[in-house]
Amino acid sequence: MIAVMMMLGHTVFAESIEDVEDEINKIEKEKEKLKKDQGDLDEDKADTDSKMDENKNQKASAEDELETITNELESTQASINSKQAEITETNEKIEKLNKQVKQLKKDIKKLKQRIKERDELLKSRMISLQKSGGGVQYMEVLFGSQNFGDFISRSSAVSTIMDQDEKILEIHMQDKRDLETKQVAVEEKSEEVESKKATLETQKDELVALKETLDTQKDEQDSLIAQLETEYEELTEYKLSIEEEEELLAAEEEALEKARQDATERKGELEQLAKKREEEERERKRQEAIAREKEQKKQEALKAEAAQETNDNSPENESNENSGSGGNKPANTSSVPNSDSGSFIWPAQGRISSEYGYRNHPIYNTPKLHAGIDIANGTGTDVIATAPGVVISGNYKGGYGNAIFIAHSINGQSYTTVYAHLSSISVTAGQVVNQGESIGKMGSTGDSTGPHLHFEIYVGGFDKSRNNTVNPRNYLPK
Repeated sequence: MIAVMMMLGHTVFAESIEDVEDEINKIEKEKEKLKKDQGDLDEDKADTDSKMDENKNQKASAEDELETITNELESTQASINSKQAEITETNEKIEKLNKQVKQLKKDIKKLKQRIKERDELLKSRMISLQKSGGGVQYMEVLFGSQNFGDFISRSSAVSTIMDQDEKILEIHMQDKRDLETKQVAVEEKSEEVESKKATLETQKDELVALKETLDTQKDEQDSLIAQLETEYEELTEYKLSIEEEEELLAAEEEALEKARQDATERKGELEQLAKKREEEERERKRQEAIAREKEQKKQEALKAEAAQETNDNSPENESNENSGSGGNKPANTSSVPNSDSGSFIWPAQGRISSEYGYRNHPIYNTPKLHAGIDIANGTGTDVIATAPGVVISGNYKGGYGNAIFIAHSINGQSYTTVYAHLSSISVTAGQVVNQGESIGKMGSTGDSTGPHLHFEIYVGGFDKSRNNTVNPRNYLPK
């Protein structure tokens, strides 16, 4: 294993080919997980699109039904108005008829009175005739004449009386017939008008009941349409959140790909360096072999010279030379100590105004997970990247206000950091940033009660459910 110095952003660390291969394997696993997450999001999005289409169809059907009900209501209301007009007209007729009936009753009363008086008169005449023997009285009147002229006058008077009695009887009988006719007419007209009024009232009641039913159906359709509109808005918002998450996943995938490419390049450099070291090692060994061969030849030459001078025992002929033994030693290849490459740095200066954990939301006053830490300071305070990475997005994000999402890959583990409530943003999506690089300024945008930085760390990609958030305190310098 060969240890080398590598630079990624401003982070310096020692690694080996095995380390880099392990990092690449972890990145590939992260990419596979991202693909699965993207597949799940695609299914979720398709399901949401299907629900939105179904919602549209239901709303269109409800609107058609509402239009039908509205038309029926208008028609029913027109019928009610027409019936009411008929009832009003009938009431006027009844009023007139009542006046006629009242007059008829007065006429009937007078007729009854006249009939009664004539009855009395006729009874009296009949009694008188019966007592006088019928026509005897008339004869006495005639025979009592003084002369012929008086007889003629008396005869005419008797005839007139008899004619008047006959006329009285005829009028009396006609009055009785008129009385019966008027009584029958009054009864028939009263029954006819009352029957018609009852029929109209029944029809009106039926129409009013129908209108009430239609009003109820209209209210139900209005409520259904309002409900469908609310549901569609929720589905639209949810779809937008899916699309935002897809953008984040795509950016994370891009960041992982860059990290993989970087690791692949470093692996290539390590392999080249290892190859160079192997070549140097082979060269060192070759040089050592040459040196040993030279030493061996030197020793053999000394031995040959010593053999020729066997008779010369002087010290000068003895060789006291010491041969070099062992050749060159290998270069020191001790590893450079591994620095704290997996740590983050503080994203801004200031005081901690709120820790990670559950709390009552300062605006909505409801229990909610505070998925990060708040660093309070003045508006415009510099905010920096807490680790090298790739910007996922940098724009306005609802309650986050102006926010930046950055994807990181550190030792094969992916992270996502969030910097929220910024007053300004100085990076763009897809931009590679170094640790400590300025990315924006502190502010109080979104759901905020004062200038501060809300900082979150996610192990893996950003998850709107916040299930994979961690306490940033555990990853920042103490």
